[in-house]
Amino acid sequence: MVEAHPKRSAILHLYTDIIKRFKKLGTTSDRPGRGRKPTVIVPSLVNKVRCRIWRNPRRSMRKMAEDIGVSASSMRRVV
Repeated sequence: MVEAHPKRSAILHLYTDIIKRFKKLGTTSDRPGRGRKPTVIVPSLVNKVRCRIWRNPRRSMRKMAEDIGVSASSMRRVV
């Protein structure tokens, strides 16, 4: 007789979880809303940033982001 795999319990646990998930959801695919949300650069935000840069090109991105009400990382994506 062949010895049981040392990680057999982990494998069995994986399969039981998959079966539970299938019975609960009817599918094994991920639920909607999982994962990273898409980032959207809205045209109105781009226009606001352009106007701010045109008015005062020496103003820092961090301060512009604070004035507009977006995060600094979103500001960097727009610029």
